Amino acid sequence: MRAVMLAAMPAALFCMVGCAKPVVLQVSVVPPVPAEVSLTLVEGEVAASPGRCDAPCAVEVAPSTTHEVTIRSPETYPAHFRLPYDAAASAERYQPAPETQLIVPLVRRPTTTVSGEVSEQQVD
Repeated sequence: MRAVMLAAMPAALFCMVGCAKPVVLQVSVVPPVPAEVSLTLVEGEVAASPGRCDAPCAVEVAPSTTHEVTIRSPETYPAHFRLPYDAAASAERYQPAPETQLIVPLVRRPTTTVSGEVSEQQVD
């Protein structure tokens, strides 16, 4: 019995240090506007799930991956950035909240007054 416990111990220690698990990120935007989040796999084998959702939403990122994240809203300029798994895992380790938050600041598009009406300029 003792030999079995000792033999299993190194594997358990390895997993405590080296076993990676998917990270679930709660994606939201500031200011809180309707926005579409899309993640495209650029490195690795497992794409984020879901690959597209409306913010706020939960996205699962697999180990050993990097995703190109795009967030679009009619009221703001689009946001584009790369999200490596290591960054998501670090956020999970250091955030005190029970949910790992990814809060993306968006820049509002300028508005102009045309004939007394306020309209948004569509620029990408």
